[in-house]
Amino acid sequence: MTTQDVVQVLPCLHEKFVVDLANGVDIVRDHTRIQQSQRFFERLWHDLTGTNVQRQQAINASLADGVDSSLRWLIELTGSLAKSHYAITQVNDRVNQLVHHTAEIAHYAAETRSQLHQFAENVNTRCLALEQEVQGLRQTQNGMLHLNRVFTRWQAGRYPQFSLAGRCYAVIEALRWGAFGDLLRSSDASQHNVLIDDLRDRAITQMLRDADVTASERKNSDFWLAVPDTHFGEGLAYLGDWCDPHYHPVVSAITQTDQVLPLGMPIRSTAERLASAMVDEVFGGVQP
Repeated sequence: MTTQDVVQVLPCLHEKFVVDLANGVDIVRDHTRIQQSQRFFERLWHDLTGTNVQRQQAINASLADGVDSSLRWLIELTGSLAKSHYAITQVNDRVNQLVHHTAEIAHYAAETRSQLHQFAENVNTRCLALEQEVQGLRQTQNGMLHLNRVFTRWQAGRYPQFSLAGRCYAVIEALRWGAFGDLLRSSDASQHNVLIDDLRDRAITQMLRDADVTASERKNSDFWLAVPDTHFGEGLAYLGDWCDPHYHPVVSAITQTDQVLPLGMPIRSTAERLASAMVDEVFGGVQP
């Protein structure tokens, strides 16, 4: 079995190799161990950087040349092999350590020191970009977990105090004020539309289940707006006191039950029409 066979099964070996190379970039004597022992690190080095003859040339080079050679390999291999945030962060830490310990690099050639500083800037920029990417992924994960958790509560029957339409509105408001809302507000138009469509489909599905009606079945507004518990209805009214009956007729009809039914509230409607209207009125709907 060759080294590449192992790497195909364990591709993260390349990430570790680059980190180990960064940790030993200023130790030129490590090259001698490559020829003396064919352990896995040495075999990877051989596969990635060339033949034993080339390594022997590195052994015979001067100290500065050896560091310069190792640094060049580190720069090249970091760009081609190190992809993960974990690997780049460790390389960044080691390079910054070298740069800030001027006594350790005082004996380096001027060109090598310049290369090291430029490499440190490049790796730091890449590290920051990956951190932003990780933060974005974390926000996406938190937003979707929040979406799943809120809908699970609805599916478990946690909102019996509200009208059929009020349950949907309570869920949408919970999402607006939590991690899902944060995710929506920070998303570009494409991701925003995907999330809105997902929310809309889930809301329609659960409203159909709660109401025990078919997708095409229309019901009078009284059916959707009947409030089992007026005390909880007051809480919903407070949540929806931002709405304007002219621009948010469905939310207004659901939450401001002591007011005249807005003209924009349909007398008869399907679950899809009401759920879609609530999503659009609260979140603004699909973006162009």
